[in-house]
Amino acid sequence: MDPQLAVLFAVLSAVLAVVGILLGIRNWVYGGSVVRVEFELARTSSWGAIITRPIAAWKSSTGEELQPSKTLPGTQVDLAKVTVRNLGRTSATVYDVGLRIGRPPSARGSWTAQPQFFTDAGETEDRVRLEAHDVRVFYFHIIPILRGARIQFGEGDLAVRAAVNTGVGKWRLSRRWRRGRWNVWVVQGDQDRSIIGKPLTSREQARLWVELLRDFDGAREIWVRQIADQAADEVDAGLSRDEVCARVLETHRLFGTPPDQRAEEFYIRMLVDNLIALRDREE
Repeated sequence: MDPQLAVLFAVLSAVLAVVGILLGIRNWVYGGSVVRVEFELARTSSWGAIITRPIAAWKSSTGEELQPSKTLPGTQVDLAKVTVRNLGRTSATVYDVGLRIGRPPSARGSWTAQPQFFTDAGETEDRVRLEAHDVRVFYFHIIPILRGARIQFGEGDLAVRAAVNTGVGKWRLSRRWRRGRWNVWVVQGDQDRSIIGKPLTSREQARLWVELLRDFDGAREIWVRQIADQAADEVDAGLSRDEVCARVLETHRLFGTPPDQRAEEFYIRMLVDNLIALRDREE
């Protein structure tokens, strides 16, 4: 046989052997369940519209935070979006969907927090079963978890990644890099800040409070959003608790007498107390 042909066949055999080994490794890796976690940030308007972007996309090309006018109009509420994919060929169970929080740059450690509930935009159950090549999406509020993290870590910046626990007891975290860009969310300062980096306005605090108490009777009614906006504006104007309550309750009566008026008045007073407490804390 020609020596050159012998060398060629030897090289081809070696290449085919390497390819076979790589395919065998791939089949072994993806033969079971392979859970991948993706982390994005979202903002939702009072009417339910949601805009979602990767973490790095919430900053402009100069590194500055986006202006509110470039996101959604009106009062907004921030959400975390966690996408869980099963890239393997067998089913998998995931639970304890939440956020892994630590010090920058990459949230090292094991401190993980789960939300009290998920919003209706995605899955609402904490424990889900993923079939092969299946996907589930979770949305939940960020600010309450960050408040708990500040109690744990004290002052200073925080790094945040998405985290889920698998049925075999192994945590899976969102990747540090995504398409060549850093994908760990760094929260600066110790104030309640939106995902665009600015302190929450009183209206945003009020809307967040309404969302967190959405299971209260009537909390989904349109009057709740309007009352919350008015209460925030009155608190910003520097009025006292009694003055704010009187004006808001007067507006509330325009919607008619509810079946459980005392409960709704208590709801309003709680909202006002919360806004005034936040105002006093910032001052």
